[in-house]
Amino acid sequence: MKIHLFGASTPTGDYFKKFAVSKLSDLNIICYSSRYDPLNSDVVFLDLSSNSSQNLVVSPEEPNVIVSFVPLWLLIDFLKREFQYASSWLSNIAAVIVCSSSSVLAKRFSFNTSDRLLISTLKQSEEDLSSICSQLNIPLMILQPSLIYGVSEHFQDRNLTILIKLMRLFPFLPLPANSGLRQPIHASQLASVAVEMISKFYNSNWDPSLSESLILGGDSTISYESMIRLLQHALPNNDSARQCRLLLIPNRIFFLLAIPLLFVSPKKFEAVVRMCSNLSGYSSVSKILRTDSLSFPVSPFI
Repeated sequence: MKIHLFGASTPTGDYFKKFAVSKLSDLNIICYSSRYDPLNSDVVFLDLSSNSSQNLVVSPEEPNVIVSFVPLWLLIDFLKREFQYASSWLSNIAAVIVCSSSSVLAKRFSFNTSDRLLISTLKQSEEDLSSICSQLNIPLMILQPSLIYGVSEHFQDRNLTILIKLMRLFPFLPLPANSGLRQPIHASQLASVAVEMISKFYNSNWDPSLSESLILGGDSTISYESMIRLLQHALPNNDSARQCRLLLIPNRIFFLLAIPLLFVSPKKFEAVVRMCSNLSGYSSVSKILRTDSLSFPVSPFI
């Protein structure tokens, strides 16, 4: 089987490569990048924004599976062009597994323009991808993860690392007294689910009757406040972020204090308000993989 991996330079993509090679035999993973690096022979140059797929090495002699952790709209724009030009390599794709986001659900009632555009783009990309795969009779799985965190050997996330940097920078961090629930998922957990989907297809256990989208999160459902406290306590004793005090403010006062942010950045204001929303209740990794639950935070996360 040949895996065409987009987004290998992400923590999830990095974990996927390692897990897939160790779990599946006779596997050939081809990594694509829009950055040309003549010193790295393991990466094939392919610019998804261009009109050329000549570097896409699809073999008709073996199953070819697309796995993507790049922003979905970049991949779908590329595939739509290839589909429009009736590129022959598409007929040799046996399955497609892509990563989208649970934001399609979590931010569907957003009032700021930026988030509304993001959700519209994601939703349209998912629909277009579903349409193409349906017309070509290609099995499709769209993974919609919750808050992704964690670092790999070479890459780090841009979510919880930002919170850690804030706690290192400021002596205290204001939070609403009653915050909403979260279900953060480590990059390695997301990669494990993707590998499990590949494994089912590889072993002919793929059930075509299953839904083509899966909203998933980690094994711990915790409040936003607890998430930060657990993250803080898991840091090394000499990390300055451990000294940051969490200042809990009654919700009404917290929102009142945040109002000036609305005039500066509606997107950031809504992100602050969303601290009190419950973004959880998704399928947990342990249930999907039938493994033991992993408590938050899963290491490594810094």
